[in-house]
Amino acid sequence: MRNHWVAGRPLVLYGAGKTGGEVLQVLRSHGISVAAFIDAGAVLGQFREGIPVYTLNDWAASGQKTADVLITILSHTLNVAPIIETLRQTNQFLNIMSMMDYANLFPDDLGGRFWLAPASHYAGKEDNLAAARACFQDPLSLQWYDAILRFASRAIIPVFPNPQWETNICPLICLDGWSPCG
Repeated sequence: MRNHWVAGRPLVLYGAGKTGGEVLQVLRSHGISVAAFIDAGAVLGQFREGIPVYTLNDWAASGQKTADVLITILSHTLNVAPIIETLRQTNQFLNIMSMMDYANLFPDDLGGRFWLAPASHYAGKEDNLAAARACFQDPLSLQWYDAILRFASRAIIPVFPNPQWETNICPLICLDGWSPCG
């Protein structure tokens, strides 16, 4: 990832919130400049720490040249897979990277994001990972486990199964006779 930035292509951060600001500081501390932020909530003329903030449509209309983009969104409520697909469809980004790519490059600069670990963390733990996988019996749990592991170990953005309240979530919280499921 650093090689792409050294090659002179602009780097854009997708997400101008708290994580985007923190990533900007780390990148700057490593001498990496950021050309812009892209954020769905951007308003015309907005800047963050001296960097312009665009919506994706405004970026596309600005005539900016092709760039690399790092998605700096870390939210359990937001699926980044559609964002990645939208970025691909613009044909303006040569390299679309996630926070897992960032974790692989800057493993010591993750702040409180304890759940992010560089891919090297999983090296040599194949037997443990296989043993953990063997604990799951149902296909949906196996599908979730495999998707999470692909994401964590190789930064492959998975398409997670859609959780179903009645069959996936409710049994996890229906303890001691209390049930929001009816």
